[in-house]
Amino acid sequence: MSPQAVTCSSLSALQLNNLISNDASLKTYFATKAGNFKAGKLAMYVNEWKQLTSDREIINTVTFQHTMFTTSPLQSHNVKSTGVSPQEQAIIEITE
Repeated sequence: MSPQAVTCSSLSALQLNNLISNDASLKTYFATKAGNFKAGKLAMYVNEWKQLTSDREIINTVTFQHTMFTTSPLQSHNVKSTGVSPQEQAIIEITE
């Protein structure tokens, strides 16, 4: 990769970081989007996919694709819960 490409890439990343860090509404937007993210929602948007493509393989993948595991996925470490109210924390502690 040429030094010019690295510089352009770095400059773009720096500009994006500055934009996000200087714009509170963008920070809020991205924090909300990340906080509300839920995987596995492709099938909910089949009609939108059909507007983008008529390729049956893509439509079938979006509609019917399921991830098959040979074993149950394991989480190797506990994740600290963040952003819960004191009432929610009390419920979590009772149910653990």
